[in-house]
Amino acid sequence: MLTRENKKLTNENADLKSQLSELTRKFHKLEVEYRRLENEREEQAAAYKESEAQCWKETSSAAG
Repeated sequence: MLTRENKKLTNENADLKSQLSELTRKFHKLEVEYRRLENEREEQAAAYKESEAQCWKETSSAAG
């Protein structure tokens, strides 16, 4: 009886370790994707600011 319970708990422990490993892998992938998106957002913000500055420069050149 005790051996059966021990085997059951051992199998459950193995399953939980496997789930933890899978979740850790997925979490890492999400972190990588988050960093990629953060970099992309920063690049787009910089491009927007540059474009806006160029627009203001052209507007002020045309007016003056």
